[in-house]
Amino acid sequence: MAFGPFFLLATFEGLLQAAILTLTALGLSLVFGVMRIVNVAHGEFYMLGAVIAWWVSTFVSSMFGMPPAIGFIAALIISPLAVGAIAMAASG
Repeated sequence: MAFGPFFLLATFEGLLQAAILTLTALGLSLVFGVMRIVNVAHGEFYMLGAVIAWWVSTFVSSMFGMPPAIGFIAALIISPLAVGAIAMAASG
């Protein structure tokens, strides 16, 4: 079995996780710097996005019989849009 495809996939997943954590940390530091209080809603929206991404990727893969990569790409598109819409509705 070739090691290359697994290494490439692990590298992409690691880079994606690093980008998500970086954006979360930047958002928290920006809010703390401006408001001087810690806003824990970022963590709640981050977890909501993770749950929605999991649900979308599972739903697309199982209900439509598509490969997991298609479900992953759909989750990358749908999850941020859904969480953004929920955050806009929650902010008033």
